[in-house]
Amino acid sequence: RVVTRRAAHLACTVTSPRHVLAITFTNKAAGELQARIRAQEVGWGITACTFHALGARLLRDYHELSGVSKNFTIFDREDRRKLLKQAIEQAGLNTSNWTPAKIEPAIGRAKNAMQTAAEFSATAADWLQRTVARVYAVYEVLLTQNGGLDFDDLLMRFARLLDRNASVREELEDRFRYVLVDEYQDTNAAQYKIARFLTQRNQNLCATGDPEQSTTMSWSCLGTASRRCSVWIPRFSHSSNFRSLRPTTTSLQSVVCNTCATRLPKRPDPTTHTAMRRSIGTCVSTWNAAASGSTNTASSSGTASGKACR
Repeated sequence: RVVTRRAAHLACTVTSPRHVLAITFTNKAAGELQARIRAQEVGWGITACTFHALGARLLRDYHELSGVSKNFTIFDREDRRKLLKQAIEQAGLNTSNWTPAKIEPAIGRAKNAMQTAAEFSATAADWLQRTVARVYAVYEVLLTQNGGLDFDDLLMRFARLLDRNASVREELEDRFRYVLVDEYQDTNAAQYKIARFLTQRNQNLCATGDPEQSTTMSWSCLGTASRRCSVWIPRFSHSSNFRSLRPTTTSLQSVVCNTCATRLPKRPDPTTHTAMRRSIGTCVSTWNAAASGSTNTASSSGTASGKACR
């Protein structure tokens, strides 16, 4: 709701709808985003889509500069694995030991980290990575021969297009003057670069999310997600609402602070704490009552009180 309300507000008061870009992560979420924005009756023109859809659209628009065919085919997971099996065979490996399911995640991580096949090969540190690099190189050749891109290419190639072509970047910065990113905790390196490249000049980037709600991690690797998300934090101030108050953040901190030493602390804004506490005393009292329960029920109390205060 934060993203949709802000997008609608910007389109009605600050700029025209065509200058607003709202990005999320799944097709379902993008559909809901579009429906909620339409419900605000702000007119047509706001671009609301996923990172991948944005990449696909703009790679076609700038296909000559991005080095791809305008009519490229997007390979889904099934097509990708079929092509990976061919790449494994052509790399001279046994497909019983080296299956597409084993190779695919490594290549995906490399692309999300903005590494081409040559760059990945140059940094391969052991026998396993060097073997993956062989398959990666053959796989890229097969993709080119088939006029295709996989989903990770949509991000990597779009980010590299923005990085290497100032004219494209400036044109898109003029078009998308206000960029909003939902669920930022799920971004990878390529997606982060896309968001930053699109907002270097205007500096109008609004990101909402929580590293503890990342869909790409387990609790055991919360610190990794926190470090990944920390690159966003210095650019933006936290939102000011009752969840920014000291009782709320302190109680939440007590539930998850022992998960990982490197997690990002949630600290309240002192100004917000002073200004808002009078208007929401009931909510804070409810939270404090729930947070004062036994340590054995701290997690469930925190969840229940959080729902009561929302």
